[in-house]
Amino acid sequence: MLAEVDLPNPGHELYPGMYADVVIELVRHEDALKLPTAAVGVSGDASFVYIVREGRLAKVPVTTGFTNEGSVEIVSGLVGDEAVVAAVTPALSEGEAVRAVSSESPPEKLATAQ
Repeated sequence: MLAEVDLPNPGHELYPGMYADVVIELVRHEDALKLPTAAVGVSGDASFVYIVREGRLAKVPVTTGFTNEGSVEIVSGLVGDEAVVAAVTPALSEGEAVRAVSSESPPEKLATAQ
């Protein structure tokens, strides 16, 4: 969205034609569960993630909220302690045997095919 803003410029450091990229935070959800956008798949109008349950992939429908800077807020569908596959790809299928491995940044989890 383009917007024009008038700013005080007493030091004459800003010149006509200059521009800036700005992020305006409207709402912050401190306790929100966030996943990388690559971890969330879309099928039609529905979003989903794959989790590792008892050594197999399970496709779980989720409701998403805000998306920002490579992350997406998960509003419902997960409680936060699931092992979530970090990237949804066409090669994944529900029921496939996998082994979960930890990543460096919780709550994101990785899964590898066995």
